[in-house]
Amino acid sequence: MLRTKDPYRVYHNHVLWAWLCFHHSETVSDIIKSLFSFSNNLIANQLLIILGGELKGAPADLEKGSQVVLEFLSNTIGINNFTLKEGSGLSRKNQFTANQMMSILIHFKPYQSLLRIDKNRFQAKTGTLKGVSTYAGYMLSPSGDNYPFVIMLNQSRWSSDRNKVANIMYQGVFN
Repeated sequence: MLRTKDPYRVYHNHVLWAWLCFHHSETVSDIIKSLFSFSNNLIANQLLIILGGELKGAPADLEKGSQVVLEFLSNTIGINNFTLKEGSGLSRKNQFTANQMMSILIHFKPYQSLLRIDKNRFQAKTGTLKGVSTYAGYMLSPSGDNYPFVIMLNQSRWSSDRNKVANIMYQGVFN
């Protein structure tokens, strides 16, 4: 194969091939920031797969990505006895306790700005599965201090249940 000065043409076996597509992607940082604001389960899983491939070698897969996260959470944050099977949060096999999630939030605090601000009271991420509703992040206080919180509701029929709990919690802390 011979590349020419023209980046869109490659000579291979004396046949001229034109590139059909060229794409510039956002940076990984921009993708992650967008992911925390507007969930995209496919992208979350792809990032986990890429992480596994980069740090554990080819071929990249969910198992390797989960292993990288398991090692990080265990070695860096001290969290053990949890299960992570995929990166989107849609698997009921992903299992963390509220205390474990709180430890993650404490470690994550320098990156809090990646989370979307909700009602000028919370900078947090929601999660919903049938019968389960979660909300985790930071309460934004009027004084500027931010406090991590975790809400995990089982048997919840409505995502509004977590909002009610969050608002009661906020009122109890700041009023």
